[in-house]
This record gives sequence, C-alpha cells and structure tokens, in this order.
Amino acid sequence: MEEKRVYLTIERGLGVIALNNPPQNLLSKEVILGIDRIQEEVAGRDELRALILTGSGDCFSYGADIREIAEVKDAARTRELCLQGQQVFHRFWTSDIPTIAALNGKCLGGGLEIALACHFRVADEGIRLGFPEIRLGLMPGWGGTQRMARLVGPSIALDYVLTGRMMDPERALALGIVNEVCPRGEALACAKAFARRIAGKSRQAVKEALEAITWGIERGLLEALEREAEGFGRLRETPEAQEGLDAFFEGRRPRY
Repeated sequence: MEEKRVYLTIERGLGVIALNNPPQNLLSKEVILGIDRIQEEVAGRDELRALILTGSGDCFSYGADIREIAEVKDAARTRELCLQGQQVFHRFWTSDIPTIAALNGKCLGGGLEIALACHFRVADEGIRLGFPEIRLGLMPGWGGTQRMARLVGPSIALDYVLTGRMMDPERALALGIVNEVCPRGEALACAKAFARRIAGKSRQAVKEALEAITWGIERGLLEALEREAEGFGRLRETPEAQEGLDAFFEGRRPRY
C-alpha cells in the first residue's frame, strides 16, 4: 500500500498533522486533499486542544509542486486551483482550536503560505523562509500576499515577495512571523510545549478569544468590539469562568 502523503497522530489532546511527500514535502494536489480530509476528521473533536502542522524528515515544505503548475496553462483553471488551496489553508486560521506550524526545515512558497495560515509558528534555528515564486515569473497564490502584508505590513511584505529573498528564523522572529525559535531539531517538541501552555486554560475561553481575534481582524473596529463583548458575556455564564473566579478569590489554581 502506498504510504500516506499526509497523516494525523493524536497524543494527549494534541493533534499533529505531518506532511509526508519526501524529499521536499511538496504541496501537491494529493497532499492538499489529504490536509482537507484530516481537517474534516478533526473538526468538532472536543478532546483536541491544539493542532500542530509539521513536515516529515528534515523539511517543512518547499511549497507547490511546480510540475503540476506547469501542466495548467489557462488563467481560469489556475485561479480555481489557487482558490481551492486558499480554502483549505484558511481552515487553519478559522479553527476553533489553536493551530501551530512547527517549521522543522525549509519553509518556502506555499509552505510559508500554509504556515502563515496557522495561528502560531515555531521554527528550528538555521532554517530558511521565503517566497521564491517571483523567480518563476509568478507570485504567491495561496494567501501569502495577503497574510504576509497583514502580519508585517505592506512594505516588508513587498520586499520579500518582490525580491524572493530568504530570511532566517531570527529575522522572522523580529518581524513577528514566528513566535519562537528553537534549537535545531526541536521545532515539534517546542510546538507541543507551546500548545500545552494554552491547553491548560479554559477551552471555551480559548475558543471565544480565537474567534474574537480571527473574526474581528477582518471587520471594522466597532463591529469587532461588539463581537468581543458578546463573547465575554457568553463566557461569564460558563462553569469554567465561575471556576476561574472562585480559584482567584481562593488563591488556588483553577481546575478546568
């Protein structure tokens, strides 16, 4: 039987999606369909407290399979493929549990685009990140132009998209693209530790905060503030919020 191109493991409430298309973990059509199937599988599973995306071997992902792109020559079909990938990637951003990209090796093109769709990113030291599409007469098409600009501002996004130059994890950390830089080979372990710092908090509070930020960032300020207030109100009625308040006044850790 052919080995899966994407596989899921679950350990102590943490789901790990591993890209498995060696040697570069290219995001082929088969891989993207595999990611989509796993997203369907994990949706609504209350036991999951976080979802981690990583690459098998010593590479996160070099991005799209260029051979597949070369086979499609008309604009309409190419646009359709871009929209399909964007939709799959966007589900990491709209997930009601934290999503973390563990960048265990080079993270290029579509690989960086799917990493940017996650809520958080941790990276091994010594890896390279960037958008090389411009060297092929192309540009990022799976959300990279928009997510990068929203994260670091248009000027810096234009720099990396238009020149195709690479950055190291330390630069990515300074720009706010990654949240942590880990010793070489420790990205997955660091991502799990990062996830567990959140997993110990109220599940409902994490969900409401995620939705307030990810939903609100696409709206106007007043509309987003109203959504924040609604979420806060819903949380106040939950047993978890009452436990948190009781624990505060009793000088103990909350038991969620």
